[in-house]
Amino acid sequence: MSEKVFIISGSPRKGGNTDLMCEACAEGAREAGKEVKIMYLRSIRLNPCLGCDYCHSQGHEEVCCQKDDWKEIFEGYDWADAVIVGSPLYYYSISAQLKILFDRSYVRAAKRMFYFKKAAFLSVSQSAKPDAHDTSYACFKGWMRCIGDVTEAGTVFAGGCKDKGDVEKTGKLEECRKLGREI
Repeated sequence: MSEKVFIISGSPRKGGNTDLMCEACAEGAREAGKEVKIMYLRSIRLNPCLGCDYCHSQGHEEVCCQKDDWKEIFEGYDWADAVIVGSPLYYYSISAQLKILFDRSYVRAAKRMFYFKKAAFLSVSQSAKPDAHDTSYACFKGWMRCIGDVTEAGTVFAGGCKDKGDVEKTGKLEECRKLGREI
């Protein structure tokens, strides 16, 4: 069982359904005696990957040429035993904020330099279709495949949630608390 859980909300909307799901995971983890850090990607400056390969060039391994808040993400990654990422769905995929996080992980992906061993995924959408989360989940699985020896620790998908707070009517927050306790 993980003792340190780093939770990342990829929602641009403060206090929305994704944040509620992330916060429910944090509650569950704290109930189980775990240390928790939550990061809201909308609150930091994180630029898209430039694809320049500076981070893989001689003498610059694992260093990004961009001067933004990426270091805060790595500090969380290095601190944690487990990472939980959450995203609202936009056009059946993850948010731009979470996509940037996944893409910028490239700086360490080639050498598989990620120390957390478990990862979980939360997503919420307006659509209640059974397959609404398939594309976002595929993005999460692709990220896990690229970063290395990380085990999937769970997923919570909440559909039919358009307005802030709709997820509170679904029972999915209890699933998030359970995930936080068990990860």
